[in-house]
Amino acid sequence: MMVEEKWVDHTLESSSILVHPNEIPSFAEAIFLKDPIYYDVEAAKAHGYSHIPLPATMPVTFWKKFDIPWLDGLGGVIHAKQSFEYKTTLVADREYQATLSLDKVETKESSLVMMEFLHHTLSIYHLNVLQCKVYTTLIVKGGESP
Repeated sequence: MMVEEKWVDHTLESSSILVHPNEIPSFAEAIFLKDPIYYDVEAAKAHGYSHIPLPATMPVTFWKKFDIPWLDGLGGVIHAKQSFEYKTTLVADREYQATLSLDKVETKESSLVMMEFLHHTLSIYHLNVLQCKVYTTLIVKGGESP
């Protein structure tokens, strides 16, 4: 196993996250979102939001708030899949807390190489109420198969 067993079922400390409204337009532009709600607070409010909403995939950027010890020293990591489960839309200028868990590690072996599939859950809260969960699977390439 490339990732140490001690990290499986481990949850990292909560991290406080505040997304500034000026961070959202560049992310929205990078993923080709044109809707004015991502660029203008008045447009967002006209659509019923309290502030500029975060694009649905923006919580992936919350990973940078964590020091992830089980990824230290690993070679190439491939982002395999991701899904989002929202209770409510996340918005700018609201303080969130997040936890990141390594839920499971699966080892798969082909005739050429061994790989580990790391299954994670990023849980996002506001005032201790769950707002969103992001499920992410990363693939780590190991050594050659025997």
